[in-house]
Formats: sequence, C-alpha cells, structure tokens
Amino acid sequence: MIKNFLILLLFFYSNRVLADDQIEIIKNVEKVNSLYFNFKQINNNIIETGYCDIMYPNKIHCVYDGDDAKQIFVENDNLIILEKDGKKNSYRIDNSLFQIILNKEDLTNTIKKSQILDENKKNFIAKSSDNQNGTLELYFDKKNYLISGWKFQNYDKSEIKFILDKVKINVDNKDKFALPN
Repeated sequence: MIKNFLILLLFFYSNRVLADDQIEIIKNVEKVNSLYFNFKQINNNIIETGYCDIMYPNKIHCVYDGDDAKQIFVENDNLIILEKDGKKNSYRIDNSLFQIILNKEDLTNTIKKSQILDENKKNFIAKSSDNQNGTLELYFDKKNYLISGWKFQNYDKSEIKFILDKVKINVDNKDKFALPN
C-alpha cells in the first residue's frame, strides 16, 4: 500500500514539475522577438554546420559553412535555397512543421498542445504530430528554457535534426533577411 502511494506521489510530482517547466518555456518563447545561433544540421547522415538568424514572425536566414556556402531564406511562406553559384530553389512551407518554428503563436500553441513534455539530460522535449505532416520534436534547454533544437520530416520525408548552439535572443538582425540579387 505504501509502495503504491509513493509511486502515485512520484508520478504526480513529476507531472507537476513538467507542467511548471512547460509554463516557463512558453513564457520564454513569448519574450523572444529574434534569435541568433550556430547550428548543426543532420539529414540522411550528412552533417552540415553554420549559423542562423530568426526574426518573428516567419523569417529565417541561415548561412552554411563549407565550400557550398549555401544560404536559406524564409520570408512568410516561401523557403528559398540560394546556392553559391546563384541557383535558387523555392519551396512553400505553409502547412509544414517547419513553419511552426518560425511563428511564435504557432510555436506556443504547439507547446501547449504537446501531449508529452518529455525530458532527457539536457532538454525538455515537446512532441507534436499530425496526420498530414508527421512529427515535430522541439527541444528546450533545461537551464534557461530557450529553444535548443528541433527534429521533423523534410519536404522529401527525410528526417532533419537541428541542434542549436550559442543561442542569443533579441539581437538586432533586421538587415539580414534581404535576398541577394
């Protein structure tokens, strides 16, 4: 009997802690107007690195390291991949999981609705899924409640994992979102 009570108490306490952490994550997301971070992207066992600027709502500019030196721009619902040679590829991201990351309102709603706010050693993990787009995992640092990464399915149904490093919030990055000619 005592064992069952202790298990129930532990379950209640752990769910309460996760709920409090979920509230802190949402408060933090609501304070953020822009982000700057270094990243490691893993897609089909290919690792790429670089840095990104996000400005809410719906803007991102990423510059990849290496010889390719590709850049990614998102403004509103258009994702543009600009290759070093000037070649441009464009994709619509409305109704995609990636679009959730770029819209604070969608992001906070996703966190609120996430059925499980799980955790590992470094991060809280908010999971969301829908039948059309698949599953989105959002990672939030346990120390400061800032977003520290995400994982979702790409337009070609491959899995993309983004790991963020050296995250800075509310930096002045307005000039970084214009597509070069």
